[in-house]
Amino acid sequence: MFSIRPVISSVLLLIDRLFKALVNSSSFEALERELQEAGQEFLGQLLTTILEAVDIRLMNQRDRERLRAVGKRQRELISLAGRITINRRLYRDQKKQASTYFSWTNILV
Repeated sequence: MFSIRPVISSVLLLIDRLFKALVNSSSFEALERELQEAGQEFLGQLLTTILEAVDIRLMNQRDRERLRAVGKRQRELISLAGRITINRRLYRDQKKQASTYFSWTNILV
């Protein structure tokens, strides 16, 4: 199940940052830059939350007889929002005796 808490936390941080930008900006250009950075940071946090929720869903949908979860690894992705770091599960394929990542393409399409 998807938890809405991280999303609400990100929204509240975005609102706080927007209000601070409105109060503290010395020029329109500075305000615009701060708003853009805040939006990109929010998008990155939201994307991280969504991708980690997808990883949990994949873990629950895997073939448990074949794929055994053996831990998590941090991965860094470059997105339009900038660099984001996610925690992704690593699986051991019992038939091939090799470590693998479960494909996200099946669930994102």
